[in-house]
Amino acid sequence: MYRKLLIAICFLQSLCLSAQTDPFDSLDKEFERYSRETDRQFEDYSEEMDRIFFEYLRENWEAFSINKGLEETADDRIREPLMPVLYTPSASAYASVLQSKKITYNAIFLPFFGSTLRFYADPVVHFSLQNIAENTVADQCLKFLEADFYQLLSEVLETRKTLVLNDWGELLLVEKLAGEILNMRSGNEKILLTYFMMLRLGYDVRLGRQEKKLLLLVSYTTSVFRQDYIEIDGKSYYVHGNKQVDARQKIYSYRRNHLLTKRAVDLQIKSIPVFVENRVETKYPSGEGLPAIELSWNKNLTDFYNTYPHTLLDIYFQAGMSDLLQQSFQHSFGKAVDHSKQLDIINNVLSFFYRHLLWVDDQTQFGGEQKLFPEQSVSIQANDCEDRAILFAHIIRSLTGLDVALAVYPHHVATGICLQRNIAGACVERKGRTYTICDPSFHGSSAGQEMPSNRGKVTRIICIENQKIK
Repeated sequence: MYRKLLIAICFLQSLCLSAQTDPFDSLDKEFERYSRETDRQFEDYSEEMDRIFFEYLRENWEAFSINKGLEETADDRIREPLMPVLYTPSASAYASVLQSKKITYNAIFLPFFGSTLRFYADPVVHFSLQNIAENTVADQCLKFLEADFYQLLSEVLETRKTLVLNDWGELLLVEKLAGEILNMRSGNEKILLTYFMMLRLGYDVRLGRQEKKLLLLVSYTTSVFRQDYIEIDGKSYYVHGNKQVDARQKIYSYRRNHLLTKRAVDLQIKSIPVFVENRVETKYPSGEGLPAIELSWNKNLTDFYNTYPHTLLDIYFQAGMSDLLQQSFQHSFGKAVDHSKQLDIINNVLSFFYRHLLWVDDQTQFGGEQKLFPEQSVSIQANDCEDRAILFAHIIRSLTGLDVALAVYPHHVATGICLQRNIAGACVERKGRTYTICDPSFHGSSAGQEMPSNRGKVTRIICIENQKIK
């Protein structure tokens, strides 16, 4: 923002002072000159901020108490979350202001959810740590400043765009890339390199230390559950990955952070990632009025979803369903725009749930609360109420084009469908629209039937924001 504003001001000044004869001849040259000048100014400024911050890391780190990862409560489901505006990366990010040098790069080949991606890294990025004392960490970060990260991080940004990754996908990409560069699956060096690259991409991440282990501490825009964290000046920083921390001891970190890195990791999925297709199929026989059903999904996508932090119900619902899985349901059940046929399809899909998808509570299946994206539900073939409600909603939206929502109760989740013509039965209203309750967890029920114990207790309606119909 600072750089763009400075360019605009200087450019407008140049127009006022330019020759009166033919100002358009020099228009492009003037803008290019001021752009180069302000780029150099911003580069000098960012390099100075880098050095100041990494020198600051030499100071003794403070001890912070560990907060055990929270379990999601009914209040977390009921509360309307404040969802941030989705960030769109660009080539003008802090990461890419430093111009590439003319060096010979090492080619890095990275397996990533079915693809083998190629990156180019400066050879000096490969390093080893003698220890993880403050001075050692600061020295290595300062050495990173002498390396060329421009090429590498530009390719990270381009890969994010090509694979349609969100912030979480970018974090995974950087973490795996750091491991591939260093030829290690774990270790303090991998943590430090991941940290530095995420910092350069503008993320609000920190380093932590417990005994002889470095930790990557990540801030998120939304609540995350079942993940240990520390608090620094009222902000939560979560221990990334499967790092085992001793809750009886403290994590050492630092209070100040880099002035140019303020982006928390956003877990929203506005567009489903585009991974190489690794098709998995499941067939269900016909019977009890149902056709034979054959479902297909991409295992690479479910593998990505399996890495996801435990977060808010809204994140899973708004993500939607992949084209491949949508087309499978459309092929099996057909599409319907007529009201009477829509109701038949809704009840047929409810029957599909009762007959083929086992209801299992999360405590039994996962040892704790675990929400699922639609592809995960289909691949596991066993789920509980919120997972069934999410999957059912997106199936119906795909088959009928009807507006769907989640109906959230204090201890239950069902689906709401905005039918073209109201029918008798349970319904709720949201912003002038009537949603008929359909509950794929209420065995044997049809559209408009609500569990007796939940009757009239809907506390929140979660509507779809931006879901394409294929």
